[in-house]
Amino acid sequence: MAAGVKISTDNLSSFKEMMNAKVAGFLSPSDMVPVLDIDAAVNLSDINLSLVKEISMLEPFGNSNNEPLFGIRGIQIIDHRIVGNNHLKMKLDQKNFQIDTIGFGMGDELKNLGDTSNIDIAFVPAINEWNGMRSVQLNLKAIRPGG
Repeated sequence: MAAGVKISTDNLSSFKEMMNAKVAGFLSPSDMVPVLDIDAAVNLSDINLSLVKEISMLEPFGNSNNEPLFGIRGIQIIDHRIVGNNHLKMKLDQKNFQIDTIGFGMGDELKNLGDTSNIDIAFVPAINEWNGMRSVQLNLKAIRPGG
């Protein structure tokens, strides 16, 4: 959530110091580590058009009604490339089920994966429409080397 504050630019530095001091009294270093809450761990074979349609019945999504976030561990990268404005496009495989993914603005994440082809992902399933064809595509939200 947000709060509106009006501050003279002359007071900005002292306001920042005061806010940081107040926050430091409430937060520990572990509070500063980002956490991603997955709604369900699934297998790639669970993701299909029917599931995406069922999820769409939960709309509209927003601050009080987040899109369901799914996770898969130990999935294999078959192919990857950077498209558009630094978007990561991959084809992934789990037990002979393959699916396309897109990670908007996630092109730099390839560097964090090193040489591994085994990854863990967090995603939202979506329908991709291209040249009159409809298919399921995973919209990546997070990616890391598989564990």
